[in-house]
Amino acid sequence: MPLLAEQLNPNVAEALLRLAEHARWLGTYLEDAAARTFDSLVVSEGPQHIVLNTHALLGKQRIIQAEVVRRAITLITGSEQDLGFTHIESVLRLAENGESGKEVHVPGPVVVRKQYERLDFRPLDAPAEPAPEISTVFVAIPGRTPLPSLGFVLSVETREVAPDQVDALRRNRNPYEEWLDLERVRPPLLVRGRREGDRFHPLGAPGAKSIADFFSDEKLDPDVRLRTGILCDQQGPLWVMPLRIDERAKLRPTTHTALRVVLTPLSPQEPSLP
Repeated sequence: MPLLAEQLNPNVAEALLRLAEHARWLGTYLEDAAARTFDSLVVSEGPQHIVLNTHALLGKQRIIQAEVVRRAITLITGSEQDLGFTHIESVLRLAENGESGKEVHVPGPVVVRKQYERLDFRPLDAPAEPAPEISTVFVAIPGRTPLPSLGFVLSVETREVAPDQVDALRRNRNPYEEWLDLERVRPPLLVRGRREGDRFHPLGAPGAKSIADFFSDEKLDPDVRLRTGILCDQQGPLWVMPLRIDERAKLRPTTHTALRVVLTPLSPQEPSLP
C-alpha cells in the first residue's frame, strides 16, 4: 500500500475505501432488485421446492437472472457455501437451451430440473413427488382456461386468416403456441392426460402412431410423460402439449379461420376454475 501511494496516488487508501463502499451499494441494489423480481417469477414455492417461470426469467437482464438463481438456491439450502459463478451459469444454460426433463446439480446439493417453461429447484435428497393426476378440463373458446394440475393456462382465440398468411403463422409461432384449422376441429375441446390406446398423426410424420410410441420417439423422461397434457376434440387428440399437433388440424392454404392456442405458466394469482 505505501508503494502504491508513493508511485500512483497518495490517496490510494481512501480511493480503495470508496471503491469498496460503491461495491457494497451495488451489491445491496442487486439483492433488492433480485428480491423484487424473484417474487414475480415464482410459480410455486414450498419448504422443499421453488418453481420459477423460465420464459419470464430469461426476459430479465443477465445479472438479475444470476441473482434470482442464486436466491432460489440459497432459499433451498440456507447457505451460499461452495456456490460459484460456474454453477449459476450452468442453471442459466439449462433455462436457455435445456430440453424439458433435463437437470443440473449445484452445491447444497440442489437439483434444478427444467419442465417445459419452468425451473424446479429442490434438495437432491428430497423425496420424489408423485406426478399429478391430470384433471379433465373443458376449454373455453375463446378465453383463458387455467389448468392447475399442469401448472399452465391455455389461451384460445379465433382469427381470420388469408392464404398468404399461413406459412408465416406456422414459422413465427413460439414453442408453446400452435395454430389449428378451426373448420377441422370438432368442439367441445378439453385437456386431459394420456389414456391407454391414444393415437394421433404427428404433424410431419408419415402416419398415425400411439402417443406412447410418440413419447418414446421424442425420448421423454417418464416423469415428463406423466405431466404432459393433451388437447382433444370429439375426434381425439389435437395437440400433445406443447410438443406436436395432429396432422388433420394443421393450417392449409384453404384455411379461412384459425384457432390460436397458447400455453403460459399458471401464476399464483390466476383465478381458479369455477
